[in-house]
Amino acid sequence: MFDRQTKLLQCERAAANPNLDNFDFMKEEIGYRVSDRMLDVSRKMEVAVDIGSGRGWVTRHMVEQCVTKVTAIDMSEGLLSSAPAPEDVTVERLVMDVDGNDLPFSDNSVDVVTSSLLSTGSTIFQDFSKKLTEY
Repeated sequence: MFDRQTKLLQCERAAANPNLDNFDFMKEEIGYRVSDRMLDVSRKMEVAVDIGSGRGWVTRHMVEQCVTKVTAIDMSEGLLSSAPAPEDVTVERLVMDVDGNDLPFSDNSVDVVTSSLLSTGSTIFQDFSKKLTEY
């Protein structure tokens, strides 16, 4: 079973590690590839949400040609605060434990939702993906 408190503790310890960049190369690559897929969409999306953002592995690669504003959501304040912001894209950072039921967005207010690693170790992803259709 997925223990959220243990995961939060692990994330905060990782955020405090001065050598964290040495270990994030795979997450960095996944984030780049996910954000690169957004360039394949033929229209500009105004509002993006990056759930399970961590250190902004997807968010940091978003460019103004595909999105105007991105909301990065993660349960770890330490990871979110160390995430670099992309140039020319407005970034809002929200520290919250996302379970899919309490997202702070009104219906039809989000154009695209990304998540590079949300499903890893999470037992809530199936219910969460159903909930996303509302936004």
